[in-house]
Parts: sequence; C-alpha cells; structure tokens
Amino acid sequence: MLCLTDSAEVHDEHLYFKTDSFISFHDRPAYRVDGVSGTPLPYALRNDNVLSLTLLISSLLFILLFAKSFPLFARQTKDFFRLHYSDGNSHPVFSRFSLFMLVFDCLMLAVVCYIIALTVSTQEFIIAHQSLVVSLFFGTFLIYFLFKGFIYLVVNNTFWGKKKSLQWIHSYSYLIAVEGMMLFPLALLLVFFDLSIKNATFYCGFVLILNKLLTFYKCWSIFFRQNILSLQIFLYFCALEVAPLLAFAGLWLALVYDLKVIF
Repeated sequence: MLCLTDSAEVHDEHLYFKTDSFISFHDRPAYRVDGVSGTPLPYALRNDNVLSLTLLISSLLFILLFAKSFPLFARQTKDFFRLHYSDGNSHPVFSRFSLFMLVFDCLMLAVVCYIIALTVSTQEFIIAHQSLVVSLFFGTFLIYFLFKGFIYLVVNNTFWGKKKSLQWIHSYSYLIAVEGMMLFPLALLLVFFDLSIKNATFYCGFVLILNKLLTFYKCWSIFFRQNILSLQIFLYFCALEVAPLLAFAGLWLALVYDLKVIF
C-alpha cells in the first residue's frame, strides 16, 4: 500500500502542472545551447545607412538641379567647343548648379576611391566608422579642387587678364560637372551592385584621360590659339594640371597608408 506523506512530497523541478479537467504531468522542455557563433558578414557600403542615405539624397538633388538647369548646361556644352568667348555661363542658376556639382564630384570620387582602397588592400582602416573615412576622402578632394582653382585664378589673372581667366573658370567648372556626371553611375554600381574593381579602374582611367584631353583642348583654345607653334602650353599644362595631380596622388596614397592598420 502506497502512502503519501509530507516527507514524500514530489518536487516539481522537471515537471509542470497544467490545469485541465484531469491532472496531467508533462516533461518540462530542456533548454540547451549547441553550436558555435557564426562568422560575421563583411562590411558593405550598401549596409551603411549614413552613406546610403547621403548617396540617395545627393542623387535626388542632382536629378532635380540638372532638370532645372539643363538648357543652360546644353548651352555651355556648345560654348565649350567654340573658339569665341561667351559670358552666358554666369547665370545664377547654373552657378548654383556648378557649386553643387563640385561637391557632388568630390563625393563620387571619395566613394569610388574608398571602395578601390578597401578592395585592393586586405587591411582594415583604423577608423571604426567607414563613413568617416569617406568623409575624410571627400574633404581631401574638395580642398584639392579649391586649391587648384585658386592657383588657376592667380596665374591666369596675372598673365592673361580677367576676361580669359573668367572664361577658364567657367570651363573648369563645366569639366568638374561632367566628371561628376560620369562618375555618378560608377559609384552607384560599386555600392549597390558590386561592380568588379577591374572594370571600375578601367572606367576611372577613361574618365581621367578624357578630362585631361578636354582640359588640354580648352587651354589651347583660350590661351594659346594665337600662337600654335608655342611650347608654352605644355609648360602651362604640366605645371598646373599634371604636377598637382601627381602630387595629390602621392599625398592620397600616403593618407590611405596611414589610415590602414599595420599588423
């Protein structure tokens, strides 16, 4: 005969009581953690909310401003390949568009160069937030363009006068705008569609060579068209275009090296 006493209480450590029309006991499910932690996903720019939002807002502003200033941009495109001077480029709408395109071009260059630097080298950057690295690259490109524009302004005013200097500034702003437009689809393809770095590098090289060829043509048409046999254009182009570009490339590579973690 089985007797239940207080000393023979059943401790409900592995069972739980469920209220029902009859008393039933069920095994309490046991919780057990198995396995190992997974490998974290690598950093991707499209998962960076700050950078993605910046690109989307910049793209929207670019489309709106370009649609508003398209007639003036088409007019400046025609004037760029003409040999006579036209002051129609100083329209305030296009001036605002040129200023925006300077910032836009620097942003596109910063994004493209950051992705190339991140992919070519396997080392990580010292700065934890990658959007800060892109911001640093953006500031570097902005300072480069502003400094080069200032040097152009001083040299051209000194040797050729205000009229030709103003014409060159308009052409210079046009070339920056065109470069930003050409780099815009490349940046989107690299960030959101994982374009290969090899194809991106070839495209960047094509944009750079085309930009320098157009710059050389405009230097000749504005300053040296009257003296075709003069070799001063090569001195001018090398001193104000090639030398600053090579110096900036060296400084940028040094900056990337300093921002990398050295193991």
